[in-house]
Amino acid sequence: MTVRSILLLILLAASVGIVQASRAIVPVEQAFGFFLADMGHGRYVLHAQVMPGFALYRDSIKMTSAGKAVAADLPTGRSIHDPVLGDQFVLSGDVQLPLEIDASTTDAVLTVRYRGCQVDVLCYPPQTVRFAL
Repeated sequence: MTVRSILLLILLAASVGIVQASRAIVPVEQAFGFFLADMGHGRYVLHAQVMPGFALYRDSIKMTSAGKAVAADLPTGRSIHDPVLGDQFVLSGDVQLPLEIDASTTDAVLTVRYRGCQVDVLCYPPQTVRFAL
């Protein structure tokens, strides 16, 4: 084998390693960073920081508090075709959802259920996050 052939093999191996590293599995909490901002008087804003290259499935977002559904005006998002779930709308970037919640009970909690994917890599199982109100 010539020196040139060896160098080409090394470059090829390095480029494959770089591609694989760029598609590493990211922890779901990092991919979809949810946090809740208390605006006072029962008003909140639920934020989801969706990393680039990830998609939050709009219709999978379900919220409850004290056993009741919490309504939110979800943005339309963009339309995609998921090979498993069919036609879907997904959200990306900084998603902000204004909410009104009666948090008069002493142990009020907002429960958020959602599902998201790393585009063309994997979909995470449905997730649940909880926020004390």
